[in-house]
Amino acid sequence: PLGAANFFNNILITGKATASINVNKIREFLFLEEAGFYNFKLAIVPTKRGLFVISPGDAANVYTTSNKCQKVFFSLTFTETNQRIFLYEQTRPGYTASVYEKSHMYVFKVF
Repeated sequence: PLGAANFFNNILITGKATASINVNKIREFLFLEEAGFYNFKLAIVPTKRGLFVISPGDAANVYTTSNKCQKVFFSLTFTETNQRIFLYEQTRPGYTASVYEKSHMYVFKVF
C-alpha cells in the first residue's frame, strides 16, 4: 500500500517524536511519563483527500525513563468506536480484516 504519512500534519501536544523506520508510512512517538502515568496527545490534520487508515501499534518491552531496568507494555485498541472497517474491506474485495486489525485500525475518508 501507498505510504500516506506525509499527507498529514502532526501536531504533538503531549509526548515526544522519535525516529521512524519508514518515514513514508510510519510516524513514531513516545509517551510522556509523569507521576507513574503515561500521557500522549496528538492532533492529526489531513492535507490531502483520500481514504486513510490510522493504526496505532502495540509496544512491548519499552524501558521506562524513571527506572532503566523496568519495562512496560502498551496495548492501544479501539473500543466502542465506529472504526469504519467496512471502508477498508471495500477497497480489498474478498478480504476480511483480522481480529487484530479490527481492534487497531481506524478508517476515515477526507473529502
